[in-house]
Amino acid sequence: MRFGNSYSLLVDNFKNVYKLLFYRIVVTILMASLSVALIWPNVKPILQSEELKNLLDVLKGFFVALFEYNTEVLGSFDTSLLESFNIFKDYLLSMTSRLVVTAVIGFLCLLISKILTGIGNFVFGEIINNKMSSYSTVEFHHAFIKNLAKASLYTIIYVPISVVVTLISCVLAYLFMLLTIKIGFVIVGVAGVVTILVLGQTLLLSVFSQLMPSMVADRLSVGKSFKKCFSQKKDDFKSIFSTYLVSCYLLVVINVLFAFFTLGSGLLISLPASYIFLISMQFVNYYTNDKRDYFITLDRIVTHKKKDITEDIYNNVDWKF
Repeated sequence: MRFGNSYSLLVDNFKNVYKLLFYRIVVTILMASLSVALIWPNVKPILQSEELKNLLDVLKGFFVALFEYNTEVLGSFDTSLLESFNIFKDYLLSMTSRLVVTAVIGFLCLLISKILTGIGNFVFGEIINNKMSSYSTVEFHHAFIKNLAKASLYTIIYVPISVVVTLISCVLAYLFMLLTIKIGFVIVGVAGVVTILVLGQTLLLSVFSQLMPSMVADRLSVGKSFKKCFSQKKDDFKSIFSTYLVSCYLLVVINVLFAFFTLGSGLLISLPASYIFLISMQFVNYYTNDKRDYFITLDRIVTHKKKDITEDIYNNVDWKF
């Protein structure tokens, strides 16, 4: 029910996919422009250096020699590559301070991008909540202005948690891949990497699935919202975890297929649709756990009220004598 209702919400509110796509494109252009303006002056001297040019010439010469089967060049390739690489490495060491500044700027740009992305997700959560609670429509810019302060607070807290979980998952996946390569089970390693990454995101989504909805639907503070995340009933958490696990695997498959069969262009639709689906699922889980009624479409309402069995019995009795 949770998966099906989330999918129905996605379909009924599919125009949000295009709004999210437009928002992400604007954020990407802004952050790319900012990154280029701040990073390019530090990177330009390295890219134009003779040391890098010589290293690339050695690599280019290797492929040319490989194609022409020039045994003389191929025989001396190892020595030439090592010499060019050491010269380039020494050059980079002399640019350490500039590289550190570049790395810090890049990290800050990435962090700002994640924060803006999180604010957008929160705003779309507000839009979806309005549809579910009263089937009312709120414009994106109105929801953005109204929720900017709370969305920023939510993102500043949630993004670091998300980054930490993602980094831990990536490290574990990397170590597992190294282990399987060492023992010769590469295919098992690839499968294990996907499993570890999916489980990491599933756990993150399951534990904090109540965070955004409680701040949006009930206007709770961040502290009370966190408390609600860690006070879920065991059965509710199991349902949420299993739903997210299946959903994450399906989304991976769908996005990979879209990327493969459309040469990447299909991701312009599948990726924002995936985000809207996961946001919808957060609110479906929240409403379901709290036994609240909600709209899926204008003429379809999910209700958690129990039927009166006595009333059903009386309605089904033939009172003719």
